[in-house]
Amino acid sequence: MKKPGKYILGLMLLGTVGGFSLANVGTNHQVNQGAIVAHAATTVNAVNQGMKADGKTDNSATLQRIINAYSAEDNVTIHVPKGTYLFTNDDLKAIELHSNITFDFDDGAIFKIANGDRMAFAYPSPSAGYDGGISNVTWKNATFEGDYNSTDGQSVFVQSMNHAQNVTFDGCTFDNCESPTGHYIDIDGSHNVDITNSTFTGFNASTDFDYKEAIQVDYSDTKAMSYHVSGDKYDDLASYDINVTNNNFIPLSKASGAVKSFAPNPIGEHVVYKKRCSWSDPRYSLYW
Repeated sequence: MKKPGKYILGLMLLGTVGGFSLANVGTNHQVNQGAIVAHAATTVNAVNQGMKADGKTDNSATLQRIINAYSAEDNVTIHVPKGTYLFTNDDLKAIELHSNITFDFDDGAIFKIANGDRMAFAYPSPSAGYDGGISNVTWKNATFEGDYNSTDGQSVFVQSMNHAQNVTFDGCTFDNCESPTGHYIDIDGSHNVDITNSTFTGFNASTDFDYKEAIQVDYSDTKAMSYHVSGDKYDDLASYDINVTNNNFIPLSKASGAVKSFAPNPIGEHVVYKKRCSWSDPRYSLYW
């Protein structure tokens, strides 16, 4: 078993763009209505399986039901058609994933969190060791969108990995849904994680020192995890082979063009920076 002394980061490109847009054209895979029947190497349509793209209906329990209908041996792809899929934490605090699952989003398909709710996508690890967690999870073209309001605070989506391996985020958008004290992607004791061609926007931070990294690379430890799955095992193994390539980390802007919310710190381990310092400011500093 490979046990590196430190994690290895791939090439990271910090881009600056004025914003991003979502196209309105997508494909549509059809499956039969009715009960979910698990079978090998298949694609299911999230809407046909009961998810609602109306921006109002909670989809948390429905998505978990779809995931649970397939085992790791089924190599399932969940196709997400265009529309806004709301998630709340009224019934579930986390969506628990399993191995060999792909989420394939149409352009204009959005997972939405609002009103201060928080939802984790959890990668369980029922055993210790680098092979103790799940593997082969892919997110294609996914958009995770949150919001902030003064009454309820920041709404949050987080990817929380323990001993995960072979995880890919390709062409994804993480928009205004990072916890001020957490991360967008939390990689703990995991390896072979590829994050490419994706966009990470700003979020509300309550103090100067709350702008933590969008992508945390850490150890398998209870203190490092964003979400604790019941029965998970922790062993302080380091993460390695983490490749962050050709991604954008950008602020949220007001209509005037002024910064509404600063970009998250891109990547690291327990790193924050002062929000009033820019990358070119000589006062810029890291706090570990």
